[in-house]
Amino acid sequence: MKYWTHSFTPDTAEAFTQSDRNVAGFRATQRPLAKTVAKGDKFVCFLVPMSRWLGILEVLDDCFVDDTPMLSPDNDPFVVRFPVNCLIWLPLEKSIPVQASNLDSPRVFSDDSKLTVQISTLHGALEKLSYDEGSRLESLIVWQNERGREYEFDRDEYKKHLSRRSWE
Repeated sequence: MKYWTHSFTPDTAEAFTQSDRNVAGFRATQRPLAKTVAKGDKFVCFLVPMSRWLGILEVLDDCFVDDTPMLSPDNDPFVVRFPVNCLIWLPLEKSIPVQASNLDSPRVFSDDSKLTVQISTLHGALEKLSYDEGSRLESLIVWQNERGREYEFDRDEYKKHLSRRSWE
């Protein structure tokens, strides 16, 4: 089992939240890499540009190509798709700011154990994480889902990154 990043914009996060959450999509340019993702792998979901951890999706089968609109009403660019089981999808207020990732869960991170995920990696979708980092992030997101707290969330800043059709 491998861990991969899956980045969401505010628009795609809103669309995924309102969907059945059973299909994850990537751009056509990522198809060669998508073919290396296997059943049982997990996507660690990240919200850009807000820099927050959002959830965990488990891959149920190989990728397929489908241009039926899913996250966008027309010309959806996320045509390389995976059937997924949404294990956890945090509400925005409980999504974990990157700067808090090393602080809030002593069960997951000890003083000498810090995440080293490169911020540049987080802005790209479908980047492979080390097993250690992926499992730590999964544990953090599980912990947050079960007993975590809410984090301040700037709704106005979030709305600045939404396209007009997403919130009108």
